[in-house]
Amino acid sequence: MKKTIQACVLFLMLISFFACDDLFEKTIALNGMVVDADTGQPVPNQTVYCNTYYLRETWLFGHGFSQVPIDGVEVKTDENGKFTAVMTYKNGTDQVNCGFSENDDYYGAGYEFNDTVISEINAKRDIYTLKVKQYQKINLRIKNANPMDDNDKFSVGIMVKNTYRAGGELYKIVNYGKANEKFTPPASDNGLNPFWIGKDIDAELSYKVTGSPVLFVFHSIKGTDTLDYQFTEEIPIERGVINNYSINY
Repeated sequence: MKKTIQACVLFLMLISFFACDDLFEKTIALNGMVVDADTGQPVPNQTVYCNTYYLRETWLFGHGFSQVPIDGVEVKTDENGKFTAVMTYKNGTDQVNCGFSENDDYYGAGYEFNDTVISEINAKRDIYTLKVKQYQKINLRIKNANPMDDNDKFSVGIMVKNTYRAGGELYKIVNYGKANEKFTPPASDNGLNPFWIGKDIDAELSYKVTGSPVLFVFHSIKGTDTLDYQFTEEIPIERGVINNYSINY
C-alpha cells in the first residue's frame, strides 16, 4: 500500500512538473539582417531593438488584445548587416518583434518575416529581415538679394512632388545674416517652417529627404508687396551626394 501511494505521488509530481513547464523561462536566439530596401545591400553597424511578448485578452474598450512584454534587447549589425538577438520567453505561443532605430542616415521601411510566433520561428529557423531606406540630403541657400527694409519677411518649407506632406526633415540651419536678421526656428506658430525678418536674410538649411523629386514652398513679404506661397521647380535628388539648391528673392 505504501509503495502504491509513493508511486501515485511520484506520478502526480511528474504531471505537475510537465504541466508547469511553461512557467520556466526559455531562450530564443533570433537571427536577423538589415538591408537597404532600394539596393538590397546589407547595412552594417545599425542598431536594432527586439523584444518577446505575449498577447493578453482585454475587454476595456471592446474585445481585443494587448502586448505584454517579456524580454528585450538592443543589438548592432555586423559588417554583413547581420545580428543575433538572444531573449527569454515562456511559451511557444509567445511572439517576437524587432524594430530599427532611425538615425541620420537611415529610416525604417518595414520588414520581411513570415512568422512571429516563437514555436514556428524555432521550427523554421527563418531570418528576420528588416528593411531600411537611406535618407538623401539637400542644402538650400536662401538670400534676400533685393532688400526693401528691416521688415522684409521670408519663410520656407519642403515637399515631395504630388503629395501634401513634408518631404523631409530640417536638421541644420546656419544663419549668415547681419545683426538685423531676426530668425524664428520651426514651430507650430509659424506653420512648422523657419521664419526670418530683416534686410540681411542669408542662411543655409540642410534637409534629410525621403523622396524625389522635391520642391520648396516659400512665402516672401517686402513692404506692402505680399507674395502668395510660391513653389520652386521640381528638384531631382541624387543618391549618395549632398544636393544643393538656392533661392534668391
